[in-house]
Amino acid sequence: MKKYFLDTDQDSHWYLVEAEHRDEWNAWCDLDQDDEASWTPPPFAKSIGGHPGNIEFLLPELEVTHP
Repeated sequence: MKKYFLDTDQDSHWYLVEAEHRDEWNAWCDLDQDDEASWTPPPFAKSIGGHPGNIEFLLPELEVTHP
């Protein structure tokens, strides 16, 4: 089973990211906003919304389990 975490970029857009890509994600988030590479999120980060108040957790492809 894959593990995910929820995080934002520098513009407060929310992404669901596979835990195995945490280091790559953090490196992308640390890029300067003027760096052209920071303008497009990495392919492993799934955009799930813009403003934090507009997040919807209706992703049918994800199965939520509780310990």
